[in-house]
Amino acid sequence: MSSSIGQRFVEKQGTVISITYPGYAQTPVVRVNTQTETGVLALVFQSHTSLKALDIGQVVRVSGNIVMSEGVPSIYNPRYVIESAGYSAL
Repeated sequence: MSSSIGQRFVEKQGTVISITYPGYAQTPVVRVNTQTETGVLALVFQSHTSLKALDIGQVVRVSGNIVMSEGVPSIYNPRYVIESAGYSAL
């Protein structure tokens, strides 16, 4: 992933491996971890308490500005396109 960190805008494809929703009375942020060809990439959706479209196992294409957050390459409020269905559709 280190080759992408120096770039501002990136486009990546990966598989959703985890989704974390905010707890009661916590800051509204949904975090989605994806496994890309170069490692884990975190997608951080600020001002969200849920995401109806994303599910574990889906392949997504994402784009946005990449930054390091808590030691993890992250894109805040990324644009995304679902490339294939997740496990719940099987």
